Amino acid sequence: MSAAQTITIDPPAPHSKKQRMLMQAFQTPGIREIWVAAGTKFGKSIGLSVGGANALISRPRATWRWTAPIYDQAEIGMQYVQRILPNDDSIVNVNKGKMRIHLPDLDATMKFAHAQDPNSLEGFGIAGDIFDECAKIKREAYDAAKTTRTVTGGLGVYGSTPLGKNWFYVKCMEAKDEMDWAIRNGKVPTRIFLTAPSTDNPLVSQEAVEEARRDMPDRLFRQYYLAEFIDDGTVFANFRNCIFGEELDVYGEVQKWTAPGSDEKRVVLGIDWAKTIDWTVFWAIDIDARPARVVGFQRFHRRPYIEQVKMLGWFGKQFGEVVGGYHDKTGVGVAIDELVHHLPFPIEGITLTNRSKTDMVNRTITRFEVRDVAMPWWPLAVREFDAFEVRTNAIGTMSYSAPSGQTDDAVMAFIMAEAALGEHSSSLEIRTIRSGDDRSKDDDDDASEIPEDDSAIAQFYRDLADDADDD
Repeated sequence: MSAAQTITIDPPAPHSKKQRMLMQAFQTPGIREIWVAAGTKFGKSIGLSVGGANALISRPRATWRWTAPIYDQAEIGMQYVQRILPNDDSIVNVNKGKMRIHLPDLDATMKFAHAQDPNSLEGFGIAGDIFDECAKIKREAYDAAKTTRTVTGGLGVYGSTPLGKNWFYVKCMEAKDEMDWAIRNGKVPTRIFLTAPSTDNPLVSQEAVEEARRDMPDRLFRQYYLAEFIDDGTVFANFRNCIFGEELDVYGEVQKWTAPGSDEKRVVLGIDWAKTIDWTVFWAIDIDARPARVVGFQRFHRRPYIEQVKMLGWFGKQFGEVVGGYHDKTGVGVAIDELVHHLPFPIEGITLTNRSKTDMVNRTITRFEVRDVAMPWWPLAVREFDAFEVRTNAIGTMSYSAPSGQTDDAVMAFIMAEAALGEHSSSLEIRTIRSGDDRSKDDDDDASEIPEDDSAIAQFYRDLADDADDD
């Protein structure tokens, strides 16, 4: 019995030829690899999920695989493919524990894996691979996965938003060179490269694109929206050139460091509170140094708010003078804001909106780019700064945050300290928004509803609006 006679699916219509290619990838003869550099919200993951569903129903007794950087993102991929397939347990068996979808009538399976351990991808018998956000995946994972298709000769589809010029860039350029050569010589390429900017998706409004163009540094707009490869793909370009000293050995439930002579320094503080299971982080920056220089930090978690505020008081006493500081009071209410007012130094609360957070992140980016601040080599903070990224909602409105499954407590506390530095230091005239409460209604960041549209693909986007999609 053929796959078409057994199972039918009704996927959303593709919005462009490029998305159609992803949806039909495994029905394209002669192609061995497809590489796609996609802008945020192009619809890469939707295209890949339809392609995966089509693969499942088209080939009995085959095993397919979807790989993402971390478990949470692999789970999202599984949800996407599941939504394309019939909602019938007798036709589609979903095993969330083993992260796989099985079609018993066809004996066809799709496995969903993360690439944190490349060796786990080794083996044999995979009919085809889908790599989602593979710019965040190690090259070793690609190599390991490719060996599993040696016998089957299956297709590998690799989609991602660019992240600098790493191995994903190299493989995309190799595919582009082969494709260009084949076209010039009238041959069929075995590898294809596509650039799929956000503007190719009609559901990403022009207003959202223009807002991102205004609000983001040009290099990040080109990377995240135009899908261009730029030299440094991190949000905080140049921050590693602002690191001083040897690697600090700070671990444990309470992680703390102060520079020699800190008891004579005039500092500003930045605070990000732990709301549930996250970590509370304090930074102290010497405002008289040129460039401004971090002279202390502290990190801990699982403490009542009253104790956290007391620890902030003890932290501040280690410096000559605390001239000011900001804490993120978003989500913690007025209670903790009232507690900090009893401290012997001035700390103000900021309620962050997407707009005010974006402004503050961009000012911190600028400070790093002009090397107007220096920070110690604290490995945890370095990892957070490296991983910090631009995320977008279902219609393309951007925001800054840690990747799914990771934290940004040290980054957010540093941004708070930088905001205070902008208020109290003349080393670089960067002013900050004190609070998002003063924004006009015209700038409402919560206006993220999907346009009312009865088309299948618009409904599909509406269904996914609350998902943590990294497209």
